[in-house]
Amino acid sequence: MAGEAAAPTGTEPDALGNGAGPATGDGRAAASPTELPEHVADTGDRVPDLRRPDHRGHAFSLYEHHIGRPLVLLALTGDDAADRVALAAIVGEPTAGPTGLVEDPGLAVVAPPGVDPATVVPAPGRVPALADDGTVARLLGADLGTGPRLVVLDAGRRVVANLAAPSGVDAAGPSDTVRRLLAGWPAGTGGAAGSDGPVRTSAAPLLIVPHVLDPQLCAELIDHRETTGDEPSRVHRMVDGELALVEDPSVKVRRDHTVTEPLVVHELARLLHRRLVPEMARTFGYVPGSFERFKLVRYDAGAPGDAGAGRFTTHRDNATADVAHRRFALTLVLDDGYEGGELHFPEHGPDRYRPPAGAALVFPCSVAHEVLPVTAGTRHVLITFFADAPRADAPAAPRS
Repeated sequence: MAGEAAAPTGTEPDALGNGAGPATGDGRAAASPTELPEHVADTGDRVPDLRRPDHRGHAFSLYEHHIGRPLVLLALTGDDAADRVALAAIVGEPTAGPTGLVEDPGLAVVAPPGVDPATVVPAPGRVPALADDGTVARLLGADLGTGPRLVVLDAGRRVVANLAAPSGVDAAGPSDTVRRLLAGWPAGTGGAAGSDGPVRTSAAPLLIVPHVLDPQLCAELIDHRETTGDEPSRVHRMVDGELALVEDPSVKVRRDHTVTEPLVVHELARLLHRRLVPEMARTFGYVPGSFERFKLVRYDAGAPGDAGAGRFTTHRDNATADVAHRRFALTLVLDDGYEGGELHFPEHGPDRYRPPAGAALVFPCSVAHEVLPVTAGTRHVLITFFADAPRADAPAAPRS
């Protein structure tokens, strides 16, 4: 039986690469006509570990400072007047003491490129100031001529917001701004050992990454599926001695639309490479070489116990010869307007998983899982499967 998506068509999987271009007619991705410019870290992007000397000459690591908790970076520009205003608003006046950001969630200041961080450190011993050769300024957008930047990072060092400082701060102050942003961010606050989090004795081997897709793109993808239509999803069955794809509502009740539009494929591939692939490398030690064509799928609601309720019974995503090359499965959640429909991994305990809209859930294709019946609304997700580099001997599968 195939996984949450139908099997790939007879084409090779699309190539996954930085700046990968639109898919060509044979299913591979064409090279981008131009190199993407250096981008500023934006919402959902992971900031790399910024290893820089601080104002004391000590080595500073972004990933080792304030581990497991959010962190705020204030990137200065070298414009003395603008930097002083930002420091006063974000860090606090020397005579009045530091703002709440210094202690909670935590704060670090990035000195202007080439400036000794000891000359800008606002609260010695409490707020580290980091040296920069210009790399961090470019990454955070402090070189764009828009003034200092306030960059809010979650516990995993993903960007929650990248704001102008202090003009992008609420009237109530920077602490309230940051707390408001983190309150609306999945898993934004992290937590230290001994907190009130649940104690688990087992867990499924999966990864959840928030904000891979923004709300506007999620809505556009749902609209795209509704405009272009879909068809009943199928599962693998032996028919007259040959493997075929057939409808079987006792196993899967779902409708699928295969995404073939080059610009849509290109944008999705770009976002996966930018926001998801680094997380897979960090968590699983795996960088995918290819992915199957994206499918926009929907599970419609049914009454409790209704055989017509959208669902997919327990299965593995690489259980037949034609899909044995699959390594990891991806589900990208597009909306929250449904009940039921959680993912469950019966080999790994009773927990049910329901990431928020825009989030990605990744797990090995060898792990048994099911989509529980949708009891209200419609569950919209985007799915694909990751594999190693495309192979010349990859088997052709029946068309869905």
